[in-house]
Amino acid sequence: MVELVSVSPDTMARELDFPSEQVKATFDLLEKGYTVSFIARYRKDQTQNLNEQEVAKIAAVYHKQRQLSDRKYSFLKTLDAQGKLTPELEETIRGARTARGVDDAYLPFRSKRASTAQAARDKGLEPLADAIFNAADESKSLEELAQEYVSAEKGVATVQEALAGAGEILAERFAENTRLRRFVRDALQQAGLFVFKKVEGEDDEETDAPSAEEKGKEPSAPESQPSAPSAEEPAESPESAAAAESAESAATDESAKQAEPAAGEAANSDKPAAKQASKKKQRSFMSLRRARVQKELANYFGVEKLIHSLTHAEILDINRGENLKVLTVEPKLSLAGLTRRVADEFAFETRAFGKWLAERADEGIKNLAVPSLVAEKRRELTDAAEEWSVSVVARNVRNLLLQRPIEGRRVLGVEPNTRFGSRIVALDENGAVLAYEAVFMAGSDQRREFARTKIVETVEKYNISVIAIGNGPGSREAADFISRIVEEKFADKDVAYIVVNDVGASAYAASPAAEEEFPSVDQRTRAAASIGRRLQNPLDEFLKFDVERFGQTMFQHDVHFRTFRDALSNAVSLSVNQVGVDLNSASRAVLRYVSGLNPLMAKRICDHRDEHGPFKSREQLKEVSGLGETAYQLCAGFLKVSGGDNPLDATWIHPESYELATNILSALGFTPADILDKSKSEEIKSKVEAANAEELARQFDAGVFTVADILGQFVRPGADPRFEGDGPIFKKGVLKLEDLKPGMKLRGTVLNAAPFGLFVDVGAREPGLVHVSCLGPGYVRDPFSEYAVGDVLTVWVLETNCEKGRLSLTMVDPSAARESKRGRGESDGGSRGRRPRRDRGEEQGREEGRERRRGEEEGDRGSRRERRRRDNRDRDREQDRRPRQKPQPVELKPLTEEMKSGKEPLRSFSDLAQFFNQ
Repeated sequence: MVELVSVSPDTMARELDFPSEQVKATFDLLEKGYTVSFIARYRKDQTQNLNEQEVAKIAAVYHKQRQLSDRKYSFLKTLDAQGKLTPELEETIRGARTARGVDDAYLPFRSKRASTAQAARDKGLEPLADAIFNAADESKSLEELAQEYVSAEKGVATVQEALAGAGEILAERFAENTRLRRFVRDALQQAGLFVFKKVEGEDDEETDAPSAEEKGKEPSAPESQPSAPSAEEPAESPESAAAAESAESAATDESAKQAEPAAGEAANSDKPAAKQASKKKQRSFMSLRRARVQKELANYFGVEKLIHSLTHAEILDINRGENLKVLTVEPKLSLAGLTRRVADEFAFETRAFGKWLAERADEGIKNLAVPSLVAEKRRELTDAAEEWSVSVVARNVRNLLLQRPIEGRRVLGVEPNTRFGSRIVALDENGAVLAYEAVFMAGSDQRREFARTKIVETVEKYNISVIAIGNGPGSREAADFISRIVEEKFADKDVAYIVVNDVGASAYAASPAAEEEFPSVDQRTRAAASIGRRLQNPLDEFLKFDVERFGQTMFQHDVHFRTFRDALSNAVSLSVNQVGVDLNSASRAVLRYVSGLNPLMAKRICDHRDEHGPFKSREQLKEVSGLGETAYQLCAGFLKVSGGDNPLDATWIHPESYELATNILSALGFTPADILDKSKSEEIKSKVEAANAEELARQFDAGVFTVADILGQFVRPGADPRFEGDGPIFKKGVLKLEDLKPGMKLRGTVLNAAPFGLFVDVGAREPGLVHVSCLGPGYVRDPFSEYAVGDVLTVWVLETNCEKGRLSLTMVDPSAARESKRGRGESDGGSRGRRPRRDRGEEQGREEGRERRRGEEEGDRGSRRERRRRDNRDRDREQDRRPRQKPQPVELKPLTEEMKSGKEPLRSFSDLAQFFNQ
């Protein structure tokens, strides 16, 4: 009986470059069903203080290894049932470290599809293939061997048909050989090319049917977002991209309007005509989409690229082009080297019928192995690109959700629209609607003046301090309009504006939850209220709609829907658990992402709260129907109860550590009630700073990291980690490009990331571009992995182009770079210094000091290098002055008769020289 295949923590540790003890501990905790957030926060002593990202990384590899183990076990059971499992084969499968290795080992035993080789087997030609391959000599010719298998009953009419069938079987065997496949993979990785060609004259009607790959996806929107512009083309800002999207939608609507009359007439007269009109409308939409993608991918047409040099973004672009039948991808690989390696591997020169076998091997490589492994490589590249893409999405979403909320400020939410008018909604400090109005910020002077008056009146009447503008179509015009109002009317007051991400606002406004919350207003007014609330509590507001609507990357529509959705759900869950949730005020949308909970349990908690009133303690969670001990253990630490019976319930201390926390407080001279007493906060802080976590851990037989976390909660009970980062950057006006000078220092927010750099909003009309070469001291291959949307950066103006409206920025301080260069000096033989490290604002002074010390060390190293060069030069000259000795003759070993006849290989180049001389 086949035993289960276990997952080895040691293998995972080597793959992740983590100590095996940490990986094994995390492995055991995952086996128990604990979540990543729970392990990272409440099991630090077992994992030796692994953070959330590290635990998530181990968990991802663990799940992959678990899937691999299940795959191995399935194959081993199948082979054992068929009686084909040998000890050697079992060892090979169990020892395989990748799914590819397992598949290669199982490939010869996999059920064969209908093929020429399988047809030859059905005709009984497999023994002939074995006889030819294992022939010891050529005493019988191929025709004589094949003559025995000619049978009209089996469908083998001639000797040539028998040999052709045997050749197909052998070609398939060669193509499935593990070592041969490894040769092909190596060749593809090292020298394989993809040739991209434009699809010419594609009929629009053919584009109606989605490709097989598209069928597996469920895009969250009917239109995929455009890919990033190339480095040669002018960069398109997010606002202009949105405008282009709007223009395309308008064009689609126009084509739909033209098709509607025809469809209406056809509906009354003939149903096939109505269907034809519908197809015409769909073709029009697909034609627009195809034309746009064709323009985006123009740089690929007629280009050859090494497979190993393709980036993740390029892979996604290529797949999109293939799905829309805009381009084709053809592999290009030289088979000469492969042929030689295969001939050496199977020793065709020494085999009977070696030349014939070599031809069959070439056929197997060219017709079977290469297409199969190219498809395999494409799948691997696509999987890696999708994994990279969803990691970018997850990082951007976490950045969005973990924005610092603004407290105690009233907000004016603005949902901009130049065509149908904008909506403005005044909100109080808690997000309650005070007033709303519809205004036109574009159009006639009368309309603009009314909007101006209404905005000023609303700001003054309700004491608004922040104006939040959605970043959808029309946001640029709205920002210009409002910035002038702020400059002219509120220059001396605490009034500013900011552009807010409005993703999902319209979806939320049309939802039943929004209708229940705002029953008497239209959808666009609800959207404006949502935009304003995103400043006050972004985590709660963004989770009021489905996570699939988070459009935080240009590649999300190129990823399979399930992969995209799972990555977003994980990112949201990690964000919610990192912040924590107030049990009595959290909505159902937020509670469903808490560790150990799901949508059903979130609903039951809310229903229990509505029926029995606010929770008085965490312990009351056990009264919720269906919430068992395991779920309680996983969720309790992330749900705090403010003003409850137990003061520890208002902290992030887990209930399982309440006894330990009480004992530590007693040792410090306090009670649990004291940690919420503001008058004792300074005293508690001084006692905690003086306490030794290791001594307390030994005293109470507890983990050091658990004790340290408990002490931290005594100082800042229930602290919100969002307030530890930078807050949003508010603006008072619009910077003009004419006013910006090279070297000017600015603070900005990352609006978007592209393969060639970052788009940063510094308050100018157009976002500035930080090229990838200006992101830091070294080359940043992937800006997506370093930065996320919403990051606040310190940048310097590099160059402005007022005519084209372009702003170039850099993250390398020009003054620090010049000072660093002067510190290294020019007298060390022209040695070039490094660029200064990336500036992080408050660390600038320390960075400059390190740069100066580095410069001095570099100068010293330069001097040492110069001294070594002088010493080496003097030594060489001394050697040149010495008398040279004649070289001693080398005694040559004579060639054997076998070497002369070619039966034995030569030993060295001297043997080769002897051979030619003789």
